[in-house]
Amino acid sequence: MLYDPRWSNPKPWTLEHLIQWLGTKQGEYAYSDNENCMLAQYTKEMGYNGVWVTANRVSYRFISWLALPFWMSKKLPEHFNWIAYGGNYTFEAALKRAIEVRTNAELARLPQDRPVTASAPLERIA
Repeated sequence: MLYDPRWSNPKPWTLEHLIQWLGTKQGEYAYSDNENCMLAQYTKEMGYNGVWVTANRVSYRFISWLALPFWMSKKLPEHFNWIAYGGNYTFEAALKRAIEVRTNAELARLPQDRPVTASAPLERIA
């Protein structure tokens, strides 16, 4: 079977996927526009319609096998709102914040320095 590079793409709604997506974007976005903010654009580009984003949830219209529209709602992954909100509403700044979150998460997984405990008192040699 031939290799398809799409197989190695990160899963949607993960920090790695968001970083990859932000790397393809330029310009500004309106954080307060629930239908066209950064996270709404991210959701729409994954193929969802009727997107509405709040500070902690994303909702979208889903067409079932019965061809009836349903509204689905998903809690935003940790840090996604902070990445979008950060104060400077450009895709480049959001990418920097996302990379900062990834770096901090990687640092948190490293073993922490622990104080050395003495197992027995030292003897004085005369």
